[in-house]
Amino acid sequence: LVFLAPLVETCLFQYLFFEHLSRYLKNSVIIFLSAIAFVLGHTYNSGYILYAFFSGLLYSVGYYYRLNSHPYVMVFLIHSIYNLLALLLNNR
Repeated sequence: LVFLAPLVETCLFQYLFFEHLSRYLKNSVIIFLSAIAFVLGHTYNSGYILYAFFSGLLYSVGYYYRLNSHPYVMVFLIHSIYNLLALLLNNR
């Protein structure tokens, strides 16, 4: 969960969205659609949906602002660190 999920999710929810939709849509629309897709992959409970949406927005905005400088690595690392912290704090 700490490393594999962020690796796959960054590919699915940021890389593929920006890679394939940037020819057709504005970046702001891609960011929003990416966040919606991220939510659809994280519907654990109703309270988590809003949190997942804002996390998806954060990851997509971060990806966009780093498009010219290893965006995949940056989003993967941020998402992995978040998952690691969540795991450590929930298992205390």
